[in-house]
Amino acid sequence: MTWSRADHIDKLGEDRTFDVVVIGGGIVGTGIALDLSARGLSVAIVDRADFASGTSSRSSKLFHGGIRYLPQMRFGMVREGLLEQRVLTEIADYLYQPLDFVLPTYHGVGFGDMPSWLSHPALIPPAFGFGLWFYDRLGRRPKDSSERLTATEVAAMAPGLRTEGMTGGFRYRDAKTDDARLVMAVVKTAVGLGAVAVNRCSATGVRKVNKGYVIELEDTMSSDKYEVATRAVVTATGAFVPPPIDGEAPALGVALSKGAHLTIESEQLSLGSEAIVLPETEDGRIIFVVPWGNHAMVGTTDTPFDGDPSHPSANDEDIEYLKRHLVRYFDIDEPDPISAWAGLRALAVERGETTAEASRAPVIKKAAKNFYQVAGGKLTGYRAIAEEVADEVADDLKVSAKSSTEDLSLVGSGASVADILAAARNAGLDAEYGDNLYERYGQEAIAVIDKITEVGLHRLHEQLEAGEVAHMVTHEAATRISDVTLRRTRVSWETRDHGRSAAPGIAKELARQLGWSDAQVAAELEAFEAELVAEGL
Repeated sequence: MTWSRADHIDKLGEDRTFDVVVIGGGIVGTGIALDLSARGLSVAIVDRADFASGTSSRSSKLFHGGIRYLPQMRFGMVREGLLEQRVLTEIADYLYQPLDFVLPTYHGVGFGDMPSWLSHPALIPPAFGFGLWFYDRLGRRPKDSSERLTATEVAAMAPGLRTEGMTGGFRYRDAKTDDARLVMAVVKTAVGLGAVAVNRCSATGVRKVNKGYVIELEDTMSSDKYEVATRAVVTATGAFVPPPIDGEAPALGVALSKGAHLTIESEQLSLGSEAIVLPETEDGRIIFVVPWGNHAMVGTTDTPFDGDPSHPSANDEDIEYLKRHLVRYFDIDEPDPISAWAGLRALAVERGETTAEASRAPVIKKAAKNFYQVAGGKLTGYRAIAEEVADEVADDLKVSAKSSTEDLSLVGSGASVADILAAARNAGLDAEYGDNLYERYGQEAIAVIDKITEVGLHRLHEQLEAGEVAHMVTHEAATRISDVTLRRTRVSWETRDHGRSAAPGIAKELARQLGWSDAQVAAELEAFEAELVAEGL
C-alpha cells in the first residue's frame, strides 16, 4: 500500500460525494476516519498542516489510565483508559511499550492532586498503596503489577534521585508510545481501507446543501481551491476553531491548557529503564520523567493558554519550572535540556475550575444534522472516543455496521523483531537503527529496509537513512523537512541542533522524490528554519 500526498490530493478532487469528511488529522480525527472506513463508509480526512502536527505529537506519550485522576474520583475515565491499554497491546503491539514507573515517597512530601483530608504524610503511603491496588483492579491486571518499595529499592532502581528524607516508594506499570507514529499507523490503516487522507489542506468553510454539505478546501502548498461534497462532517480540530458553517463559527465551548516538556540526556539524571514520578510539585501536580533510549522526557505543566495554537512553545517560565523540580528531586545542580516543547489540551472547564482541575473527558457535540464536533480526551482513549463518535455518525447515515477497531490491527502490527534486525543487518545497518525502524514501523520496517537498499546507504543523521526519507514520501505523505524531523522521527527533539545539520541531506532526498528545483530546495530549507524558530528550537 502506498500513500503519497500527490495521489491523494488527486483523489480528493474527483467528482464524488463522500459519506463523511473528517477535518483534523490528530489521533482522534484519524481514529474516527479509521472506524468509519472499517464500517465500509467512504471517508476523506484533511488537516490544515501535517498529520499529528498538533497535540498528537506533543503529548506526554503515555498509554495510561491516569493515576493522578484517582484522587479526583474520576474512576470511569481511569477504568476506560486501563481497559483500552489491553486493546492497544493487541492492535498496536510495536507501538505499545510496557514501562515500570517508580514513585518515591519523602518525609513531609505529599502526592499531587491528593485531597486535603489525605494530605497528612502518615496517610499518604497507605492511601497510595490502596490506590495502586484499586488501579490494578480497575484494569483487571495481575497482582504483581504494582508493589511497595523500600528506600533502598527505590535508590537502586533510580540512582539519580536524592535520598535525603526518602521513606520508600511504589512501583506500578503503564506504557509509553510514540504518539506521532501512532497517528501515522492509524491513518495508514484507514488509507488501506479506502480512506483519502490529505495533509496541508485547510477547510476554510462548510456550506449546507440539500443532501449534506460542501466543504471548501484550500491546498496550502499550491493555493488551489477545492469543493468536496459529503453526507456528513466531523471536526476534530483540537485547539483550533472549527471551520464556519454558512459563515457562522460553531462554538464548542472548550478552554486551552498548555503542557510543556523537556528532552534531556538520560545520563544527566542517571536514569535507567524505569520512569520516575516526581510526587508533588509546588502547584500540587506530579511530573513524569520517562526514558526514551538515551534521552528522557520530563513533563508536564498545566497553564491556561490563549495565544496562537499553531506553534505553542515552552517559555522560560515553563523551562525553569521543570528544571527547578528536577533539581529538587534529582542529584543534579543545573539540568541542561536538549529541547523544550509544548502541546495544548482542549478542556471542558466548569465555572470556578482551573485547567488542572478540569476533566480530561472528550467533548462531543452535534452542531447540526449529520455534523459533529469533538475535542479533548486522552491519547490512551482515542479508539473509544472514535467509536463513540462513529456510532453517532453511522446512526445518522442509517448504517448498521458496528465498530470493528477493537480487533483491527494497525498497519505494522505482528512483526518479528528478530526478522527485522536480521534484515537490517543484511542491508548493512546497525542494530540500533534496526531497533528504531521496528519501533517506528513494526512489520513495515521490512519495506523501509528494501527502500534503503534500493536508494543505497546514505546516512543523513545517525538514525536516519536517505531511503527512509524516500519511504516517508511514498508511504506516509511527507512533503516537508519538518514532516521528517518533527513527527515521523524525533530528530528535532533529540539533537542539540534540532536537525539543522541533517536538513540539507533530507531536502536533497525530498527533492529527488518530489521533483523540487534548486530554488524550491532553498525555500524549503528557509521554511524549515522558520518552523524550528517558531517551535522555540
